[in-house]
Amino acid sequence: MDKDTIEFYRIAYFQNDEPVPYKLKCGYTINIYPISVKDWDLFEKSLTILSMNKNEINDADVIRMSYLQFVMERIVAKDDNYKSMLFMVLEKSLHESNFGYMKDNNKPLLLISDENDICKATITHKEFDEICQIIKFYNIIGYDDRYVSKDLQKVMDDYYRIKYKDSHIPNLEERKCYLIGKTGLKMQDINAMSYRSFCLTYQSQVDDDMYFANKMIQASFKYDVKDDINHPLFTKKKDKFDEILQNKDSFVNKVNSVNI
Repeated sequence: MDKDTIEFYRIAYFQNDEPVPYKLKCGYTINIYPISVKDWDLFEKSLTILSMNKNEINDADVIRMSYLQFVMERIVAKDDNYKSMLFMVLEKSLHESNFGYMKDNNKPLLLISDENDICKATITHKEFDEICQIIKFYNIIGYDDRYVSKDLQKVMDDYYRIKYKDSHIPNLEERKCYLIGKTGLKMQDINAMSYRSFCLTYQSQVDDDMYFANKMIQASFKYDVKDDINHPLFTKKKDKFDEILQNKDSFVNKVNSVNI
């Protein structure tokens, strides 16, 4: 999905916690909603159903399939757990509850039915791909859909594993409690927030704390801080690939020392 389209969605819908309207070729308009904090942990566990790399499977038939056909015929049809994962993602994102699958002229279609099991909408495989992309861009801050090879992914995983090896990554409960302590919000208020808004709010509070802590260190006579410390809100964000490449020498040294 191109950057201009995502930026339009961000301005028009994401930043306002508004559902993204998506008109299907069949004429029906679905709405793609942000996921709440309350639903996030279970939702996140199910998101893997949208991120399987079928092209790494050594099977020409699978590689030729659309992602919708692959998921429905090779994954969901054979495993009830994956079926639950897919329907969890779709139900929470689209606020629809009845889904099915069929082929029309050998082309896969995802079906949405009403409470009487009457089909009211069909989603083509291309529409399914776009809907999945919107779901991920809406709910995952910093989501990046650029292709990453297995070798590069391993380098990235190693980089972040070593970068944060001595750090504790707070879970969602810990982050919610931190935000309660900083803002006075109640748990029910936080649970009702979209996960996207929660992440941005949480990070802004952490950034503030880190900024003032670092400014105090800079002002101390005990420490020699040469570079000025800018507030993270006004600091240019680094591309994840640039960060790794800029620090590749120190990273390689750290990898070697860990492997010795």
